[in-house]
Amino acid sequence: MATEKIWQYLQESDKRAYKEHARKIINTMLSKQIVNGSILDGAYSDNGITTTSATILEGLLASESLCRDEAAFHQQILESITAGMRFLLNAQVKNGPFRGAIPRSVALMSLEAPGADLFNSRATVVRIDYVQHVLAAYMQYLDLLDERD
Repeated sequence: MATEKIWQYLQESDKRAYKEHARKIINTMLSKQIVNGSILDGAYSDNGITTTSATILEGLLASESLCRDEAAFHQQILESITAGMRFLLNAQVKNGPFRGAIPRSVALMSLEAPGADLFNSRATVVRIDYVQHVLAAYMQYLDLLDERD
């Protein structure tokens, strides 16, 4: 996100190094995404924690403009963003007094897993930071969609 903000102030000679660094970070983020048709499809963590996915999406959305000159890589980023946004939309609470809220996680851990009791007891908790990161990603995504129209 910082690279996107300072990009316009960089000298052309420095942009190559910054872009290469951003590309490495982007590839790391893309490699974390789950694409398996499950409840975790589009998430960037195997435990379904929504904030992890939202913060990665914030980074991808901030950096996608740096890669627009690489058509195939840029398309890969856009497809990942779309799947990630779908995951977050599916994670939202659909009914009841917390409708629209974002829970900590969309999945529970197997009871045999170490730490499962604590994780599972907090999985449906809603906190402002969970919602804030998702809203920030939503707003960035809407800006991207507006740009593309």
